[in-house]
Formats: sequence, structure tokens, C-alpha cells
Amino acid sequence: MSDQVGHVSFAPDYKSAKNDHMGIGTLFSMSPTPGKVPTPEEMAQRFHEVYERLAPDFGYETREESCTEWEDVPENNRKLMIATCEEVREWLLDLLFKSSGSV
Repeated sequence: MSDQVGHVSFAPDYKSAKNDHMGIGTLFSMSPTPGKVPTPEEMAQRFHEVYERLAPDFGYETREESCTEWEDVPENNRKLMIATCEEVREWLLDLLFKSSGSV
């Protein structure tokens, strides 16, 4: 099965190898499944929830249309956040694998 969001897709063997890396799941506590690297959508949802919660602490008022539950965030905004998290996720996994010598 291929994980595809927007224009980027990951081969199952690449994704599985990274998900199975010993201890990597603990570095990604965003995942609702312990020991599994979160998907880009899980990361985007978590980012959205944390961002909305923390914004007032920094004197920032978020836009009314995006200050909502994840499911109600406008579709284009959700897709952008998922695509962004997809790229960040791959960058982080690459860094982790390079630093652990597993690449």
C-alpha cells in the first residue's frame, strides 16, 4: 500500500523500513499508535490543535475560519498543512536515519 498525499508518494518498503526502525516511534509522540511514526495527516492535525491552543499564550489570534476542529478546517488549508507536514516528516526521518547510521 502506498501513502500518498498531494503530489508526493512513498513506496511501501521505504515507509515500512522507517516505521520499523528501533525506537523511532518514541521520537514521534504525535502518533496515535504507539511505536509508529505519525502520518503527515496525523502530524498536521496535531500541529493544528497545538497551534490553536498555544496561539493566545503568544498574543496571537488565529483566523476565525481556521480556529475550529480539524475536521472543519477549510479543505485547502488542511491539504496545505498535510503537504507541509509530509515534507517535514521526510526531512526528520532522513536526519534521524543519517544520525543513527541506518541509511
